[in-house]
Amino acid sequence: MKPITIIRKSVLLLLFSLIIPTSAGVYLSIKEVTDPMTIYLINGCAMLAGCLLLLFIIQKSRFHLKEIGFRKGSLGMWIFPILIIEAIPFIAGFNKDLTVSSFLALCFFMVCVGLFEEGIFRGILFQYLKQINLRTAIWGSAVLFGLGHAANLLSGKSITLTIAQILFAFLF
Repeated sequence: MKPITIIRKSVLLLLFSLIIPTSAGVYLSIKEVTDPMTIYLINGCAMLAGCLLLLFIIQKSRFHLKEIGFRKGSLGMWIFPILIIEAIPFIAGFNKDLTVSSFLALCFFMVCVGLFEEGIFRGILFQYLKQINLRTAIWGSAVLFGLGHAANLLSGKSITLTIAQILFAFLF
């Protein structure tokens, strides 16, 4: 496959990754949903639908689930620093008034987001870019993952917070 075709497919995957949460956000805005548990559930279901669509894309591509990172017993020690890094802002921003059902809905949402993002950026997008070379795959997936977070500006987030999130996503 030509490098320009690979880059085009990678950008399309980035856009696909933005359509799912944007659609959920539009629905929540139109319906004027304010209940946190309902917001988490709707966003989580949208991400779950995105995961199913991603599995369809993987099936139609020439990649196998093994190449994308789904291996039996492949969970390594690298997962622990990631869990700690992800847990810090979660614990620091923990709302003590959160009900058990809202907490479970939030956890459902976070797991679905993680699977969706990792499946796209560290999975299939990385495999596409790796066809060019490994360096392009590493840097390209990191840049696209960071740039994907720029969409937060559309939801009214502050530019400072968004830039910090872009940098964190890129480095992560």
